[in-house]
Amino acid sequence: MSALPSTGRVTAVQVQQLLTQGKWAHRTGLFGMNGRQLAAVTPIFNVVAGRLVAANDSAEALRQSAEGARLVQRMEGALAFHGADASVREIIVADPTSATIRSKTALGRALNRMAVAGMAQLLPSIAATMSQAPAHMRGSFARLMAAPSKHALATLLDGLGMTADPNADASVVEDDRMFVSPTMVDVLRSRDGVDGSSSTRYVTEVLAHELEHTRSVGELPDSLTWLNEGGADTVARWPGVAQAMARSMGIAPPKQAPPLSGKLAYDRYTAAVRRLLVLAGFDITDPKQVDAVRALVQGRPVAAPRRFAEAIGREHGLSAARIDQLERAIRRSNGDLATITRIEASVVQRTKR
Repeated sequence: MSALPSTGRVTAVQVQQLLTQGKWAHRTGLFGMNGRQLAAVTPIFNVVAGRLVAANDSAEALRQSAEGARLVQRMEGALAFHGADASVREIIVADPTSATIRSKTALGRALNRMAVAGMAQLLPSIAATMSQAPAHMRGSFARLMAAPSKHALATLLDGLGMTADPNADASVVEDDRMFVSPTMVDVLRSRDGVDGSSSTRYVTEVLAHELEHTRSVGELPDSLTWLNEGGADTVARWPGVAQAMARSMGIAPPKQAPPLSGKLAYDRYTAAVRRLLVLAGFDITDPKQVDAVRALVQGRPVAAPRRFAEAIGREHGLSAARIDQLERAIRRSNGDLATITRIEASVVQRTKR
């Protein structure tokens, strides 16, 4: 049976090989689907010099199909748009047409999509966790896969936070592994995905958002999730970004973005970041300012409040002590729009004095 390397980075393919050879699939599954089968049919690509290289047979089979070739070409275009700054090394695809158990009914197809999405999230998550684990933990995990008990396996997966999110569009795990959802796959490989409809904007903005996360390195405190997510979304939705991403991917320009909604958490995060940018003197309608905005919102997440405070301080001529106070206020705000309003008022009042 394959074993994980005792040191260094663990890849999604190494985890996949371990799961497909182990006995764990006889004891458990994912959304009622056979775990071994799900692991075996999950396409995994390595990213080498901006190109997607099949890392397993499922990825090669997908790449050889006409629809899969479109998906690969468009993903490579998205990576090219971000250039050397995109640190993605693996792309794990939740292919809803994978050969699994249920497919004849609407319910079966829905369960199939949830199952393949769950496995495509599970593989990079385990790989990232094991990459940080010492040799004895890696060995224990391999032995558990070989002869698991239901209780031990459930406890392990729960402890690693391996709960699949069926609503996830895409995600970046530990900066260099990207999961792509069934819905994203449908658009990326479809001829209908090039008609400039809302689906085109959806795929360009989601990929731009996730690839922005690869620029943010270092620890992310929970209290700054709003700034990290809102920052990535702000750049992804910046004027001209979706259009430029679409050109690089070889798809039609997307339609105009809808207005932000106060009912959606990510929209509130984006609104908060935009208002801080305006306070710092940025014009959020100017496509040319995107690089300056990216430099401010990305980088080490824990330092982002300080970068914003200093930018606002320069714009309004604030003292060093006032910049320190502003940093603390931003750090504590949790992206709450009412708090951002108070921050705006306090800066404007100080400037008038």
